[in-house]
Amino acid sequence: MSPKPLNVELYAIGTEVVYGLTLDTNTHWLAQEVVRLGGDVRRVIKLHDEFDVLVDAFGESVARGADIVISTGGLGPTQDDVTAGVLAQLTDSDLIQPDEVLDDYVERRGLASKDDLNPTLIQMASVPAGADVLINGAGWAPGIRVPVNGTTFIALAGPPREMKSLFTDHVAHYLAELSPTKSASTRRLVSIPAESRIAPYMDAVMEAFPGSYVKARIADRRREGWTAVDVLVTGDGEVEADAMLDRVLEDFGVRLAVDDHTMDAYPEDDAVA
Repeated sequence: MSPKPLNVELYAIGTEVVYGLTLDTNTHWLAQEVVRLGGDVRRVIKLHDEFDVLVDAFGESVARGADIVISTGGLGPTQDDVTAGVLAQLTDSDLIQPDEVLDDYVERRGLASKDDLNPTLIQMASVPAGADVLINGAGWAPGIRVPVNGTTFIALAGPPREMKSLFTDHVAHYLAELSPTKSASTRRLVSIPAESRIAPYMDAVMEAFPGSYVKARIADRRREGWTAVDVLVTGDGEVEADAMLDRVLEDFGVRLAVDDHTMDAYPEDDAVA
């Protein structure tokens, strides 16, 4: 039996995101990265910048048995940036300003000592005592990694550039080492113009290969009369995942050929990474 992939939940924190004032591109990007590293994204949720709302939502993730929860936003210096405080409450710990973060501020700002730091920066340095500190090389608010009753919470800054930097520097390798599975994916063109006509083939493939995911991109009209289809599989490591993808594509192609349909490569500039 194949090992179970990591159960991952994603939270975009920010009232401006919930109200549609700011487009949430963070969880879109994170979901792709988590899946690529072998995780299984089970929920993507937007939350208001409200302390009790976050406490309840994070507690529900723990109750559901999520392995990893990654949040973005709520680590800034304003009154509604409460993510660090919520994690401190959930871990029954105090908020502290670690020397490693303050020393990083002093060095990058070219200051003489920590005494020269302004109150806003000191507030942004706050993390729950005992948490792993993720230095933010693209900004100022550090990321946070802390366990809560079997669920590991990873809090990242909200600005996309900072979020991506924190994930790349501190989270990607952590997830890759922790995940018992890896994924492989590709995009193909199928010579059928309508999703309803492709659906029986996709369903048959997913039934034949449990855990595989085959989805038509109905808005993608890269080639007239053809439909783009994404195929994603998981396996026990990269080699097995790649081999499984080859088997799924072969099976898909055979099923299409029975009815005189074909599958072709998708232009590389838009292919799934």
